Amino acid sequence: MTKKLLPTAYTLSLSSNIFDRNRSYFVYNRSGEQHFYYFDSIAKAIRKYFPELIGKHIYEQLEALGMSEVFQASESPVTLPYSFSDCK
Repeated sequence: MTKKLLPTAYTLSLSSNIFDRNRSYFVYNRSGEQHFYYFDSIAKAIRKYFPELIGKHIYEQLEALGMSEVFQASESPVTLPYSFSDCK
């Protein structure tokens, strides 16, 4: 597993409080607000910062992004991919 973690500020920038029904996502409720994490944004971060994790399971990718805890506390109304890097 890679040891490099992204800064928390960058990881938070992957979320949006604006819902886009045309994109796959998981949602995290924080302080009474919903934050949407879109699969394609996560995929871009994986491809850019962790190319060695392309094709790896989403749990490995989320751990590298420092998002494991957020993901575990989230809900996804859509089927999760095996790997976020497969998302466009």
